[in-house]
Amino acid sequence: MWIRKALRDHRKGVDTPMPTQAVSNEEFIPRPQSEPQKQVEQLIGEMSETRAKKLGLDRRAFMASTMGLATCFLAQNKIFASKIWDVDEIETWEAAPTEEKFPKSEYFIIDLQSHFTNGLPIGGFRNAEFVKNMGFQLKNDAEAYGFRNFVKEMFFDSETMMVVISGVPGRETTA
Repeated sequence: MWIRKALRDHRKGVDTPMPTQAVSNEEFIPRPQSEPQKQVEQLIGEMSETRAKKLGLDRRAFMASTMGLATCFLAQNKIFASKIWDVDEIETWEAAPTEEKFPKSEYFIIDLQSHFTNGLPIGGFRNAEFVKNMGFQLKNDAEAYGFRNFVKEMFFDSETMMVVISGVPGRETTA
């Protein structure tokens, strides 16, 4: 019962495309909203209300746009006094700067089974027959399996827009 009340109370807050508090799926007790989370939520509400009104949009339409999400990112940057998110103030007022920064492709591609090994070669996998027949040769050095190369191959050398990293099966070691 108390969980439903907490969820109901949370829903009274600002609806944003970015959560400002962890909520429960009724499997765990959510932590209370922290002071910075409250400040972010309040700032998102104030900024989005001002921008939506000035742009002649209802708040819901504004928040569903790239400008709404940019507003959420900018509010976090302001409250946490850092540049966590790469967002400029103009992106909260106009859609064009975001479209220039992130041009759209014909497709939105999500890779749900991406693997990142943080510099550790995959071992025997690269000698598997199906890999040999793909027409490329996998290297066996840390750089080829490092983060920079992962980002390059996933986002710059392909049309992939979003990546969900899944772990490589194997024994876990602790440092």
